Amino acid sequence: MSEQIFLTAAVLAIAAGAGIHSFIRKKRLRKQALREKYGKIPPIGAWDEKEKVKGYYEWMKEREQEDWVDDITWNDLSMNQVFQRINSCDTSAGEEILYWRLRKNGMTPEECVSFEEKIRTFSENEKEREDVERLLWKIGKSPSSYYIPAYMDAVEEYRIGKQWVLPCAESPLTTR
Repeated sequence: MSEQIFLTAAVLAIAAGAGIHSFIRKKRLRKQALREKYGKIPPIGAWDEKEKVKGYYEWMKEREQEDWVDDITWNDLSMNQVFQRINSCDTSAGEEILYWRLRKNGMTPEECVSFEEKIRTFSENEKEREDVERLLWKIGKSPSSYYIPAYMDAVEEYRIGKQWVLPCAESPLTTR
């Protein structure tokens, strides 16, 4: 009986050790990939895969009275290729914001200053940049995330009905 317990404990210890080793290795490889990626030209994918990045731009276009880059000018300037050339975003939200920024015709002087400060901060602080990139990498790119702008106006429609039936612990959203 003690041999079985010892054997079971040994198998569990080996499995746990392999899991920990795999986790540490994956973390190290991810960190290395982030470092190698910085400052490099991102790989260019097929544009039909990137069509979904237009969602936030379309949503904002309906709400902001901006002077947008029209489709004819956008295509004449090959801006889809420019977008792909500079897109090194780790999240679907980042891709959507980048596309929206490119379609927005200019920035205010305050926006330019703020944007330059952010670029300088990340350029000069490798550790902070990598920490932020690691967090963004965890968020990742999910195909369903590109459709979030379509739901933003209808959030109230997705409320859970009869919430009093649901047995749940006190939530920070409930009032006392």
